[in-house]
Amino acid sequence: MIGIRYRLPLKVALALTLAIVSALWLGWEKPYWAAFSVVVMAVTESTGHSLKKGRQRIIGTLFGVFAAFVFIGLFAQQPVELIACYSLFSAVCVYQQTNVRNGYAWSIGMMVATIVMVMGGLSGEQTFTIAVLRIQETLLGVLCFSLVFSLLWPVSSRTLLLETLRSYYQQQATIVGQILSDLEETSSLQRDYSLGNSIKRLSRLQDLIQAAMADSYELSSNSLRWQQLLKQQNQWILLCGHLYEATRLLNAPLSAKQKNAVSGVLQHLQQRAQSASELLSYLLEQASWEESAYLLDKRVNPIAQAIDLPHDGEQENQSHGALGALAKILSQMDEQHQQMQATLFAALGLESCCTSDNLSDLAVSVPTTQPDLTDLAVSVPTTQPDLTVSVPVRKVPVPTRVCRWVALDPERVIHVLKFLLMLWITIALWLYVPMPGGPMIVLFGGAFGAVILSMPFASTRSLLFYMLGWAGVVLLQYVFVLPHLNEVWQLAGFYFINSFVIWFVFYQPQQIFHRLLGTMNLVLMTNSAMKLTPSYDIQYSLQILLLFSVGMLVIFFINHGVFSANPERVFLRQLSHFRRSLQANLDGLLSRNKRLHIGIVSPVPVAHIASAEAAIGMIDWSMYPELEKGEAEQLIARAYSLCLHYRAFSDSYAQWQSCSFHSGIDNLVQSSIEEMIRLLNKSMICEDNWQHAVALRHLQLRLKLYRYGLDHHSPLQITFSQQQADLSYQLLVSMQILLESLQQLQQETSGKQFYALRLSPYAI
Repeated sequence: MIGIRYRLPLKVALALTLAIVSALWLGWEKPYWAAFSVVVMAVTESTGHSLKKGRQRIIGTLFGVFAAFVFIGLFAQQPVELIACYSLFSAVCVYQQTNVRNGYAWSIGMMVATIVMVMGGLSGEQTFTIAVLRIQETLLGVLCFSLVFSLLWPVSSRTLLLETLRSYYQQQATIVGQILSDLEETSSLQRDYSLGNSIKRLSRLQDLIQAAMADSYELSSNSLRWQQLLKQQNQWILLCGHLYEATRLLNAPLSAKQKNAVSGVLQHLQQRAQSASELLSYLLEQASWEESAYLLDKRVNPIAQAIDLPHDGEQENQSHGALGALAKILSQMDEQHQQMQATLFAALGLESCCTSDNLSDLAVSVPTTQPDLTDLAVSVPTTQPDLTVSVPVRKVPVPTRVCRWVALDPERVIHVLKFLLMLWITIALWLYVPMPGGPMIVLFGGAFGAVILSMPFASTRSLLFYMLGWAGVVLLQYVFVLPHLNEVWQLAGFYFINSFVIWFVFYQPQQIFHRLLGTMNLVLMTNSAMKLTPSYDIQYSLQILLLFSVGMLVIFFINHGVFSANPERVFLRQLSHFRRSLQANLDGLLSRNKRLHIGIVSPVPVAHIASAEAAIGMIDWSMYPELEKGEAEQLIARAYSLCLHYRAFSDSYAQWQSCSFHSGIDNLVQSSIEEMIRLLNKSMICEDNWQHAVALRHLQLRLKLYRYGLDHHSPLQITFSQQQADLSYQLLVSMQILLESLQQLQQETSGKQFYALRLSPYAI
């Protein structure tokens, strides 16, 4: 029995060797291109990700070849126009290369266009030959990889997906258990529970689902169900935000009857979460999804029921519909959770033996299109079940939300700027510096620079050292071993042994660059030995090393000198993008001055928080004794909470405008939003951010005073119906929570010297 550690190196070595030998057998000139396809597919997370990357590599190759043909056909004799059009094309590709769905296809398209144009020498006939050969080698590499990895110890991406879902449901069951324990002890819900923590998991789930569909028939056959589950998770986040608002309205402990009703809903949530966790654990242990009595027993999905929390005569402090709001949101959460559970069972293909007792609501609606998760921070549900008694109120048209910013990711725009600088510098070196193999500098400096930009926090200096070190090891074998190999089977053995050793020794996840650069150096530095007529000239390999080193120097100075890629600077920059994104979303809630403002702002604040969170793990905190990693993590947690509360407030505001509008309260909300927008003009990460604290306290005091006017004893009550007063009060509480969340974020930065991260070291 072959150990698990041996399996991946064996598969990679066999696929790479098969690609090289097949290319030689077919009489193709550049077998190392097929080997490159195998290597880049092998470094991915799972087989599904690899197959997805293989498809995108083929699509990107065809796209790049087409672009190269267009540029050469139109501008072969017009260098200025050619460089301008190629720069524009490459800028679009670099901007799109971090797209989670098809970014790799854009990256390969740009790289293939560069290779075809550079190696083709802008000659029509030679360009066509290079393009056809590139397509052939890419197809061969993808075919060899797919064949080997599908037949030898196939690993389905569904395992990663099910493990992620199991972890989520286990955590959810634990949190609900804590809520039940607190409710039993204190008869109240006052803590900010993290039921909405799936806000960080949606993009991860979407990526895993897409990858798993590539290599798992069970998942691909229920693809619409999985997309429906993503959509329901998005709605669940919003309900969790409203639950926090509802608990803030409670001014006294719940009575015994009310506590029993709330406990019933929470027990439903806990039972479903535990059932899903146990079911997923069982499926992870099985080779196939076969139905059994065990699966039938574990499919628990209690029917959701609308609860009622009657007002107890002794609870005089429970005002403004607090109990009604809590009952409404808990009933909605119970119903949403039941639908999520039913969708999960249906997506797993386990609905055939469901009983009417536990899965009576299985037939959930399935969308025909995939949900767009880019609206993670701003989307609101189109309908909400209304469990309150309707009272006639004055209807007003909801102000039209006009997009007032250009939806461009600022970090991706920075990558485009960096890439263009790298490209133009390398083109200038090619045109004005006489060096052997001049056009190749464009490939190494420009195209490889785009690859570096797509790898967050990649150390250019370390990559250069890795490249030189592996080149030395390979060149020693190139000089002393390869000239003595005369047969194809000997050449195959050479590549098989070397690639196996590289992938076996450097097997840990953090050693991915060693595996990637070691294998690529192996096939690149020895590519002359793969020709139909082998030649052994070390000058060519040394020339490649020289051009690569010059290109890496250009990449280093641009990547760390212009909008530095150091993790400290990335952390601060992403927080700045988050602040501007939140500011733009708040600006979208204003109903006046609807003019189009041109700017580069992403409409998804949570995406910047995720990037800042990733940067925390790459910072060497020992260099900053005045800061601790835990302080940065707490800051990120506050930022996630702010995103959740913003979503809840945005939804509450939209519903209030549609059913309980009052111009006086709307003026208050609008002026408060404008004040928050002005407040976010300045970063909180500075040596003195007392102005933020003063402004936030002033806003909270004004809201608190206005809320007193909505109390039952206030004379202003004569101008409102009971439902208008309750809904308006709840809206102000929602805004109060948003302000408190923003204040907590300010407090996390106050007294913490995060601005010291701007002094990150810069050295070659």
